[in-house]
Amino acid sequence: MPSQEKIKRNLNKKEIGKSFKQIFWRRSSGACLIGNLIRYTGAIWQIYAVAFIRTKFDLSISIGAIIVLAGMIGLVGGMIAGGHIVNRVGRQRLLVISILGVCAVVLPITFVPEAWIAILLYMLGGIVGGFSFSTNINFTLEQTPKARGTIMSINSAFIYLGTAIGAASGGLVLALFGYQILTFFLVGLDFIAALIFAFVSKEPCQMPKLP
Repeated sequence: MPSQEKIKRNLNKKEIGKSFKQIFWRRSSGACLIGNLIRYTGAIWQIYAVAFIRTKFDLSISIGAIIVLAGMIGLVGGMIAGGHIVNRVGRQRLLVISILGVCAVVLPITFVPEAWIAILLYMLGGIVGGFSFSTNINFTLEQTPKARGTIMSINSAFIYLGTAIGAASGGLVLALFGYQILTFFLVGLDFIAALIFAFVSKEPCQMPKLP
């Protein structure tokens, strides 16, 4: 007779396998993970945008720190606001609209002639980005309600991987082509992520249930 400990171990293995099956066998949840990988690769624009604003308009480090702080405050405000309206607007719709909004706001930063306009666009990008970040987590976790813990862990890994890729590839593009091409590169990644969320992922309530 197998021991109770061995039985529990086998049951845990089955549960883990079932969780992975729910995540990777569903096209929508897999698309969310890929979309998050690409999205957070592009989200590194927040760091490079401040470096660009400081360099172009000859601002001090302390002013750069204040710009970052203002952007973070805007980001938190956007996340709170997004949490309040997500159920009325819809997770998928708000996610796609907010990512496209970030693209529209961030792209002109390297082309504007005045520092205050660039700073304003940066802050707006933080606010709109906050909407997308809070909605993104909610949208992804609800893809597999019975495996939230597993998809949360996998999603975190994809997010950190995307951030690392963004930092490395962004530095390479900046060194080779400059800030304007870098902006197109990062905004293009955000746009691709928006397309994935819009046309490959689905609202959790619309997805068929796995047996």
